[in-house]
Amino acid sequence: MAIHSERQTQDWLDSMTARLQAGEPPPATSEDPAAVEGLLPLVQSLHEALQPVEPPPAFVAALRAELPTPPRRQLRRFSMAALLTAAGCFAWLCSRYLWGSAAGKGRAKEPVASPL
Repeated sequence: MAIHSERQTQDWLDSMTARLQAGEPPPATSEDPAAVEGLLPLVQSLHEALQPVEPPPAFVAALRAELPTPPRRQLRRFSMAALLTAAGCFAWLCSRYLWGSAAGKGRAKEPVASPL
C-alpha cells in the first residue's frame, strides 16, 4: 500500500514514532520504499532529539503554592457562610415574632387625621 495522502503520512509517522518510543525496531513495511527510506531517519532523529522534560521539584512546589484555594475548601466556606446567614435570619424572625407581636398587642391604634 503506497502512502497517498498527507493524513496517511501523518498516521504512518505517528505509528513509527510510537514504536520507536516503545523501544521496538521499525517494521518492514510494504509502503513506497523511497518514502520509507526518506522518512525513517527523520523519525529516528526526532526520537533522539525530543526527550521528555520534567520541571524541577522546587518549581512544582512554588506553582502549587500559588494556586487558589482548592474547590472543596471553597465549598465548605460557602456552606458555612450560607448556614450562618440562614441562622441569623431565623434568629431575627424569631425575635421579631416573640417580642414584636407581644409589644403590639397591648397598644391601640391611634386614629390618623386626614385632611379634608
